[in-house]
Amino acid sequence: MKSGARVQFSPQKVEALVARRQRILQALNGGLLLAASRPAFHKYDASYFRYRQDPNFYYLSGLYTEDQGVVLLASGEKPQSILFVENRDDATEIWNGPMIGLDGAAKLGFDRVFPMDDLPRVLPELMQKATMLYTDRQHHPGVERILSDIVFRQRIAFDGLEVRDFWGFLGDFRLIKDDFEIELMQTANRISSAAHRRCMQDARAGLSELELQARLELEMKKGGSPFTAYHSIVASGSNTCCLHYNVNNCALESGDLVLIDAGCAYEGYASDITRTWPVDGRFTADQRLIYELVLRTQKSIIEMVRPGVRIPDLQEATIKLLTQGLIEHGVIKLSYEEARTNDTFKAWYPHGVSHYLGLNVHDAGRYVVEGQRRPLEPGMVITVEPGIYIQPGCPYADSRWHGIGVRIEDDILVTAQGYRNLTDCPKEVAELEALRS
Repeated sequence: MKSGARVQFSPQKVEALVARRQRILQALNGGLLLAASRPAFHKYDASYFRYRQDPNFYYLSGLYTEDQGVVLLASGEKPQSILFVENRDDATEIWNGPMIGLDGAAKLGFDRVFPMDDLPRVLPELMQKATMLYTDRQHHPGVERILSDIVFRQRIAFDGLEVRDFWGFLGDFRLIKDDFEIELMQTANRISSAAHRRCMQDARAGLSELELQARLELEMKKGGSPFTAYHSIVASGSNTCCLHYNVNNCALESGDLVLIDAGCAYEGYASDITRTWPVDGRFTADQRLIYELVLRTQKSIIEMVRPGVRIPDLQEATIKLLTQGLIEHGVIKLSYEEARTNDTFKAWYPHGVSHYLGLNVHDAGRYVVEGQRRPLEPGMVITVEPGIYIQPGCPYADSRWHGIGVRIEDDILVTAQGYRNLTDCPKEVAELEALRS
């Protein structure tokens, strides 16, 4: 079997990976960084769960399907990037598909490429020269096994070597997306937006949430994405008030709203989009009032996005806009001061308006640096997702509003000038209703 010979990587991808590794090497300052692939996991029988790569290993290697690999970045006297992969094996490829092998790995721009069997020899040499080892020892069982094998089985001591968790260090690099990553995230948004649009057109009373989910995810696969970025939320009726509803087993009913919070992963990068719309294609007056309040708030918050603004600034503005709007329209029977007392507003808006987005749907990167809330910077991608959820039985609103849940979410790139909205999916009332006219 010659499947390894088919392995190809675009010049743009290799160039981005090499530049990424070089930036990290320059910041290691004599340290060593180790990232391991995620091992494949058996089910209770002889089969495996579908494979998803460790995002940190993928970020450094560009390999999404190899379940046995290690990246080492050694900054020492001669900085170098090193990749370890399994040798190709015909029997393994017959059962599990193509392996990259050493020849394929050599195309990824690493300074050195070794078979995995050489790791116990190469790694101790680098560890003995380093003063700091950055790795994911706490959360990654594969890393713990690698280090335990070297330290205990080989009885090698590493005096003066400090082992640090690399999530803060590496997360700060992952937080700022390069042009190649931004293009992948734009593609993920395009695929997901088309899938949301298809569901808006196809929804009918009597259709199950599960079937709508199937149509959504089929469109994502047709668009070129093998995975969802997270479990798709397809909620109708009062289920729209459950933030992470994932049962998806109810039937859509006439007069209900549908809330879909779903995004695909493309080349590992996540999109995260939420849309809310009426099953029948027309909002009721009460639904429209809540929806337009959320939409106005979302637009206002997106306009705030620019370098220097902090996510807590966006959150505070969201709380104010949503709460004052509900009070002004007579939905909530409280004063603004009462709504803010003891976080009472969380009865209808219980979550944050934004989070980082990238290889993880809640992506790596510190929100607090040296005790201060981190300001937005060009290259960050964040969500903007205000919502209102009038729970059944809510004591602050009349029963006419109970069971109405609305969330609208777009993915926003922070630019030097302000922002760019990566999400192109209908959200204006007229657009949503026109899809069914």
